[in-house]
Amino acid sequence: DNVVRLLALGNENISHTPHVTQKQPKDPKTLSPDGIESFRSAACTAMYMSSDRADIQLESNRAASHLRAPNDWDMQCLVKSMKVLKQ
Repeated sequence: DNVVRLLALGNENISHTPHVTQKQPKDPKTLSPDGIESFRSAACTAMYMSSDRADIQLESNRAASHLRAPNDWDMQCLVKSMKVLKQ
């Protein structure tokens, strides 16, 4: 629930797979300070939950590797992967 609330996934469609298949754009935009805070909080919560959820381990690990300077592409990937939690 925490990740769903942090990423504002209330009205989003669910996803059946957490993996992102598109390629990263060449020049992704940096997140606002509030966006960075939301990303970091959601990514850390996902890392905590990944010990019990094998389906989000790879994507939560990927998000954790971008904690230092997340961009809008990282946020899109995290949102896509966390839509699995709404099932």
